[in-house]
Order: sequence, then structure tokens, then C-alpha cells
Amino acid sequence: MNTNRLSKSLCEALNDQMTKEAHASQIYLSYASWADSQGYDGHC
Repeated sequence: MNTNRLSKSLCEALNDQMTKEAHASQIYLSYASWADSQGYDGHC
């Protein structure tokens, strides 16, 4: 029983976008980790 209601191309596009967003999230976390290790804790 096929319960997938999305077309194959839409499913692939959504998966590609989610992959890009997950990658960007990891980059932002690495920036935050670097900034924290350099003493940039966000406080003035």
C-alpha cells in the first residue's frame, strides 16, 4: 500500500532542502563553538 502522497520530484526537492538546512545548522554550531572558545559569549 503506497501512502506517499508527494510526487517523486517534490519528495527529492524536500529531501535536498532538508539536507542543505542540516548542513547549514552544523556550520552555525561550529561558528558558535569557535566563538565560545575565543571568549565571545554574547555578553557585553
